[in-house]
Parts: sequence; C-alpha cells; structure tokens
Amino acid sequence: MPENHPWKILLIDDEPSIRKVTGIALEDAGYRVQTAEDGEKGLAACREFAPHIVITDIRMPKMDGMAVLESVKNEFPETEVIVVTAYGEMDVAIRALQLDASDFITKPVHDDALHVAIQRAIKRYNDKKQLADYTRFLEEGWNQTTRELMEAFHFENSLIESSMDGIVGCDAEETIITYNKSMESMLGYTKSEVIRSKTLS
Repeated sequence: MPENHPWKILLIDDEPSIRKVTGIALEDAGYRVQTAEDGEKGLAACREFAPHIVITDIRMPKMDGMAVLESVKNEFPETEVIVVTAYGEMDVAIRALQLDASDFITKPVHDDALHVAIQRAIKRYNDKKQLADYTRFLEEGWNQTTRELMEAFHFENSLIESSMDGIVGCDAEETIITYNKSMESMLGYTKSEVIRSKTLS
C-alpha cells in the first residue's frame, strides 16, 4: 500500500490504558489508528472507519471479541481480524482461527508479537486481494472472449443463411450440421429434416 495511504487499524479493548499505550505504539509505527471501548462501539467504528485490520480483545462487556470477529467477517470479509486472548485460552484461540481470524496474540501483549501479527495480517490481506483481482481479471477476460465468439458465430451464421449459394457443412463423422435456405430450395429438404439427421455419405 502506498505510503500516503497507510494501513488503517481499529483497536477494540475495554481497558483505557491498553487502548492508549497500544494505540500510540501503532501510530508511531506508521499506522492510522482508531480505538473503541467495547464490541458494539467497535463494530460501529468498523463501519465508519473501514479498517484493513481489526485488533480485538476477547473478554469485553456488551459484545465480546468473538462476536466482533463473526460480525466483521460477515460484513467485511476482506478485513483481517487479530484476537487478543488471555494466556492459556487455547480453545478460544482455535475457535477464533476457525472463524477466519488471521492470528491471535496473548496478554500481556508485547510489541514484537503485535507487529509480527500485523505483518502477517497485511500479507494475508494483500494475498487475498491479489487473488480476487486475478479471479476478476480471468472472469472479465472469459466474458469478453465468450461475447466475441458469439458475435463471430452469429455473423458467420448470418452470412451462410443469406448466401445465394447452397451451403452444407458436416462434422468429422460427416453428419450434416450446417444447411442454409438456398440448400433447402435446391434439394427440397427442410433444415429440420437434415441437420444432425443425414450424412454426406
């Protein structure tokens, strides 16, 4: 991402000291940061701020971090979510990863672990975006090719049908697959009687 468009991170934690200290550390690292004190306010901020990465504590009043994770992934599947768990809550961390969290870190949060998790989230975000862009490119190319083939088919079919000459065509087994109006007049057989019903042999 260009330097004039820094990565946006939303930090959700009910402890003011953590929001303040971690928020300052992230801003010093060059990120645009917004904080929220609970899950409900965090989700509202997510809709307004449109962060690339959400860092959320699991244990919070009103709306816990797991509910935040599910809501963010439902509304903004491209957004990466890092969950913060208490030491020893491995079952919670596994559940978060199953819900498509990009990573988890344990409290107390150390700057090194936090920045490693963020870098992994950034890579994951970029990889998914590149895959989506490539898939879109292939789909657009396929649609364009299909349109061009259909246009060519209709043009050729129009030329065949409007030709004054009788035109007949067959496949590799010599079954007739092309038979124009002039040929109908010449042979007396209608197209429905001939196409895929008769052979040239």
